[in-house]
Amino acid sequence: MEHCEKYAPLISAAVDGELCPAERRELMDHLAQCPACREIYGEMMAMHEAFSQLDAEEPGDLTGDVMAKVRTQK
Repeated sequence: MEHCEKYAPLISAAVDGELCPAERRELMDHLAQCPACREIYGEMMAMHEAFSQLDAEEPGDLTGDVMAKVRTQK
């Protein structure tokens, strides 16, 4: 069996939609034969989907706010 460590970056890239067709095909071939990597892939896809469903607001000027707070702490 192939070394699964090789597939961790491919799994992460697949979740982010960053694989070229050849890499995707290689990963899918591996996932078809490796239950452990298939489970990791499924969990990461579920987390990615859950995070994409969140209604999180981006802070306005977070850097400016933090730096203003730091300046007042001197």
